[in-house]
Amino acid sequence: MSVTLRERKNGDGTTSFLLDIYHNGKRTYEFLKHLKLVKAANLTDRKNNQDKRNQAKAIAIKKAQELSANDYSMVTDVGKKTVIRDWMQTYIETYQKKDKRNMLGALNRFKAFLDSHKKTGLTFGRLDAVTISDFQDYLRSHSQGEGAGSYFSRFKKMIKKAYQSNLMHRNPASEVATKQGIPKRKDILTAEEK
Repeated sequence: MSVTLRERKNGDGTTSFLLDIYHNGKRTYEFLKHLKLVKAANLTDRKNNQDKRNQAKAIAIKKAQELSANDYSMVTDVGKKTVIRDWMQTYIETYQKKDKRNMLGALNRFKAFLDSHKKTGLTFGRLDAVTISDFQDYLRSHSQGEGAGSYFSRFKKMIKKAYQSNLMHRNPASEVATKQGIPKRKDILTAEEK
């Protein structure tokens, strides 16, 4: 396993950073698009370039630590400090299964719950069973029929994935039982009413 920081010259005279990652027999590249070096014309440019280079080196070191921690099933500080709603958004963007729309619905309701409880920056390190239970109650009071149960099971699925990705020491969602909603009664017209 290795993470190598590389620099690449661009056509406009700037320099971009990328991480050359070799892990589990596969080579991947991760571009650090937010960090670019400019042609240094003065002392301020050179100082900014050095700061960006140091930041890119720190990112490479942190990435290597994360991969190493995943190899040994260790929870890193990065995981504990990861903002849940941001991680879920990224997870759903790469999600390929048929229930992607329902996963997004669960995230949107979780965001509304966090906004209403003033917990927008909630991290995996601070997530507990009480918060998850409160979210389930929120869903039940803001959904009809079986919608609350459906969204809650998708939410639990994402938390389980985060746990499997070593972002938490334990899965607090497993401590909260899913309460079944009351199915919405559908009106069916009789032959005379049609």
